[in-house]
Amino acid sequence: MLVLGGLQGKSLYRAMSACCGAAFMLYGWDAGVLGGIQETPQFREAIGNPEGAFVIPIIASVYNLAAGVMSLCVTFFGMQLGRKRTILLGDLLICIGAVLQAASYSVGQIIAGRIICGFCFGCIASTVPTDMAEMSLEASERGPEVSYQLALLITGVALAYWVDLGFIQGLDSHPWLWRIPLAMQSCFAIFSAGLLAFLPDTPRW
Repeated sequence: MLVLGGLQGKSLYRAMSACCGAAFMLYGWDAGVLGGIQETPQFREAIGNPEGAFVIPIIASVYNLAAGVMSLCVTFFGMQLGRKRTILLGDLLICIGAVLQAASYSVGQIIAGRIICGFCFGCIASTVPTDMAEMSLEASERGPEVSYQLALLITGVALAYWVDLGFIQGLDSHPWLWRIPLAMQSCFAIFSAGLLAFLPDTPRW
């Protein structure tokens, strides 16, 4: 099969790895990005200065619950959609969730954005390792490839914290800067979806 300028074999596999790696790095980014800004006065003021010890933790963790629920749901529709379209669905959901979070002016809005992002990661986390295993050219590639994807996930967490730190420095003069790291989630999704659109689904599907 000729796709994306005639890529085949190892080149096609590397392109798929880059696409799935961006999706997994996005997973790590969203896991860490809120941690760097959730305690800033500018963020809390923007969402209405919520009171109560559990509001901020709920905002931060609700996406994990949504991801778990969606991971279970993928078992029912994943084979019908195929690996490719399931990841594309996740990329679409993250763009919607990123916009909602970056434009948040209430607790309800940012929770809705986190839930949608959680649905995204349910699609990605349950599909990317399987996708790469089924696309592997040799059985010996499967373990190292999954390890590589997980390394990118952790890299996404660290990168999110460092980017948060950079933007937090300017919050006093530009109180809206906390919105930019949240919006940047969509950059990973756009790259992943843009590349994946030109790649085939797995042979097993």
